Amino acid sequence: MSRQQTLLMIVAVLAVLQFLVVPAFDWLDTQRISVIAEQQKAQKEQALLQARAPLEAQLAEVDSYLSSITQLAFTADSMQMATLAIQGIVEKSAEKHDVKINRISWVEPDGKEQLHHKIEIFIEAYPSDWVALQSDLEGKSWLLLDKMNFFYSRRTGDTSLIGRIRGGLSFNVNVWIENDSSN
Repeated sequence: MSRQQTLLMIVAVLAVLQFLVVPAFDWLDTQRISVIAEQQKAQKEQALLQARAPLEAQLAEVDSYLSSITQLAFTADSMQMATLAIQGIVEKSAEKHDVKINRISWVEPDGKEQLHHKIEIFIEAYPSDWVALQSDLEGKSWLLLDKMNFFYSRRTGDTSLIGRIRGGLSFNVNVWIENDSSN
């Protein structure tokens, strides 16, 4: 076998190896990436489960606290009990986020301008603290309410929370931020 034929054979073998080995390495690389992606997904799911566990425990606690309220007749007493429950949720959340509550007041409807029962909550908070408190309250709101919406104006520090107790009782909760540094 001449030297030229040997070189041609080597080139041919290398060409064949390139078609076999490169795809094999690509396949191995794809498998490695896939395994890493699966591991990362499993880690994220585990972290999510661990993060959710304390919240679910809190929600279960609040749920047991509120379970009797949603079954009460639509009376002033049930509204006051609902108010106390909402106040309890706000106070627990405020304590958790180091938000100081100055006062909470319960306002009866006057039949003219104010058609619904109203809870006014006056707190001291910076906007970032309020966002954490708001998120915490929204996370618990489904236990008591069909609907609960927050509207926050940074300029005025006025937050309205409008809710409807399961079954139809409407009420308003106004959260006022006092001594807000954003003003």
